Amino acid sequence: MQYLKVYADELKAQGKTVEIFDVDYGILSTSARDKWFELRRQHAPDWIPDNDKQTSDIFIENESWIKSVKDLKTGTVYYLEEFKAAFTNQIK
Repeated sequence: MQYLKVYADELKAQGKTVEIFDVDYGILSTSARDKWFELRRQHAPDWIPDNDKQTSDIFIENESWIKSVKDLKTGTVYYLEEFKAAFTNQIK
């Protein structure tokens, strides 16, 4: 997420509209994030069951955000691919 935020800030500096599914960008609520961390803690070291994931607040907020982004024609997919290419070596 650290590299994604750096890249998002660079795009913002260029005057582009940027949204990241994150609390710092106001897209993800703090309560949904905290409940997600609690779910992870409850199920550790196992995976969170699919039903719990799909009914979680974070899943619902993410789904809603994705629907709103799909309506935009901002080149979001292009920027994501550009980001991946720019930071591939640093993420490994």
